[in-house]
Amino acid sequence: MPSSVVQAMRYEPLQRMLEIVFRGGRGRYRYFEVPMEEWRRFRDAPSKGMYLNERFKAKAFRYQKVQRPVFEDEQRGTQHQGEGKMGAEPLEWGEGTAFPKPPM
Repeated sequence: MPSSVVQAMRYEPLQRMLEIVFRGGRGRYRYFEVPMEEWRRFRDAPSKGMYLNERFKAKAFRYQKVQRPVFEDEQRGTQHQGEGKMGAEPLEWGEGTAFPKPPM
């Protein structure tokens, strides 16, 4: 289900890093030391904005605003949708254009 606040999210299980792309020019942020279970709850929340404000932000994960993608796979142009082998592949939610893939 689309969100009016979050355009897309990408979670890197091995690094426990979540990158969120916000709508309305609000930017892209990385959150560090995010457990897999927290990613799943956020991804599955019926309202991403409500979950973000009421539950996610309350946990005070360290974060930083980013200007460009951090995930190496974006550079290679690979697409990840599933949970991945042993949790190593990035997990995505949202609109595909938020994490653009280079032309083949």
